[in-house]
Amino acid sequence: MTIRRFLIKINNILKWRLRNIFVDPFYIIKWDVFPRLKRRTSIHTIHTSNKEINNEVKIPVVIMTYKRPIFFEKTLESFIDLNRKNLEQFLIIALIQGDKDEETEKIINKHKNQFYNVIYPGENLGCAGGYSLLMKEALKLNLPYIINLQDDFVSNESLSDFIPELIELMERNMNIGYIRLRSIKDKVMDYNKISRRKIKHKRVTGNVASGNAHFTFNPSIAKSSVIDKIIPTNSEKDAMEKYQKLGLKTGQLLAECFSHIGHERVRDWIK
Repeated sequence: MTIRRFLIKINNILKWRLRNIFVDPFYIIKWDVFPRLKRRTSIHTIHTSNKEINNEVKIPVVIMTYKRPIFFEKTLESFIDLNRKNLEQFLIIALIQGDKDEETEKIINKHKNQFYNVIYPGENLGCAGGYSLLMKEALKLNLPYIINLQDDFVSNESLSDFIPELIELMERNMNIGYIRLRSIKDKVMDYNKISRRKIKHKRVTGNVASGNAHFTFNPSIAKSSVIDKIIPTNSEKDAMEKYQKLGLKTGQLLAECFSHIGHERVRDWIK
């Protein structure tokens, strides 16, 4: 581990702990002094090293876009640039909603060698319809995990650096089916939209926490077996409800991999 990676890891852990202490003053006592009192995960032993996981596991990365090439280009190019050293691990599948537009096609052609597949449904299927179609295509690859990356989330860190840890955690913990990858600096809802309970997490590895958050279409890595039970879906809320019924926990990557840039439209930041 490089000094930079070590410092980032320590920084993320400290930020997460301080954040939780303000919510629950007894956080450290409960989760660090007596962690086994709350541990309820189903664990089985695996014998795959982090290096083997990193080199051997292929993961589909699905991206859906609809007539906003500026965001799409930022999302795609930042992901490619920051994950270039292990880019062959990711099978990028893009869904281009609606009619073809010239600017989006330029981006596709510029990076055509990086795509595993580009899908043109010829209409706008909506968020849920597009998500369902993308996941259906990804499931055809018969790979154990799928990464969902929306077209308005820019990469800040290399996701490939965290992949071994994320996969090992999900293989050890049968009750974690989905891990959020959105930056911990992004402001998000602090309650579960289905259970209406306050979201709480506990750190289970150096860079990942486990908790009771709801399912979303935001950047994430999920088990294919879980996605297969969620699609087809008619809305994000429908997907949330299906995930909730599975009785699974969610994970949260304690890093800043993907930051939302969609708000730039509202600020008229892009002319």
